[in-house]
Amino acid sequence: MKNTFLKRISALALLVLLVLPITTVRAANLTAEGKTQGQPVGKSTVYIHDLADLLTDQQEQDLLKHVQSYCKDIQYNILFLTTNNAEGKTTLVYSDDYMDQLFPHDNENIAFVIDMDNRKIYVNTMGTAILKLSDDMIDKALDKAYPSVKNKDYNGCMKKMSSYCLDKLASTPSNSGSHSGMQHRSFFLVFLSRMGRYLVFSIVVAVIVAVALVMNHKKANRPQPSTTYVGQDDYEVTDKQENYIRTYETVMHDYYKKSSSSSGSHSSGSSHRSSSGRSHGGGGRSF
Repeated sequence: MKNTFLKRISALALLVLLVLPITTVRAANLTAEGKTQGQPVGKSTVYIHDLADLLTDQQEQDLLKHVQSYCKDIQYNILFLTTNNAEGKTTLVYSDDYMDQLFPHDNENIAFVIDMDNRKIYVNTMGTAILKLSDDMIDKALDKAYPSVKNKDYNGCMKKMSSYCLDKLASTPSNSGSHSGMQHRSFFLVFLSRMGRYLVFSIVVAVIVAVALVMNHKKANRPQPSTTYVGQDDYEVTDKQENYIRTYETVMHDYYKKSSSSSGSHSSGSSHRSSSGRSHGGGGRSF
């Protein structure tokens, strides 16, 4: 009985040893195929996830070279994503979820998407890219990319979408000034919290003094009644007359004119929340 039990244990251990390397190799292959590791390009990291198999290996390398000139001065995660299975989601929701899973701890991300399932091209932004790329800018990027995707030139589509958007990101001043402004505001808030009691006291005193001055001014300039100068028994009112002169009407210039839309001049794009609660921006176009 002991020999039989030992034989079974040995056979099971041998089976585990044989299966474990195969499982490890398969996991490694899946990781390689999924290309979860990004490629450093300049200050940015570029991810090419061609899940719909629209790009050749040469075209993927071409994309990496293409964005190199734009990534010298910007630091983003740049994702080129194609899919032929959006899992029943819209392109917006699919790209939101995909980015949230791929970049769980990073906010400076931008994705260029070709969704063959929903037949849509899409630019998805996160972090400062939402502020730097207005809705009008994204529309122009889609305008440039649309003819390429219609002609099934998917590599050209990706190039045109990315070149326009990355050029705008690179040419927009960095947000270091805003961080500095936030630090100054934080210091000011701390100062106010510490000096709060004195500030409130000063405001109360100033209000009291102002009210006293106003009341005194009104009292000093109050018109005196006629009885001050003429005794009430010295005159008698025999007639009263009211003379109507004219009425004025003032209409503001262009008051009834509808204000024109200025959506194209917005300095930042619109944003929304993904299913995980993170902020995303962007826009898309059907083809």
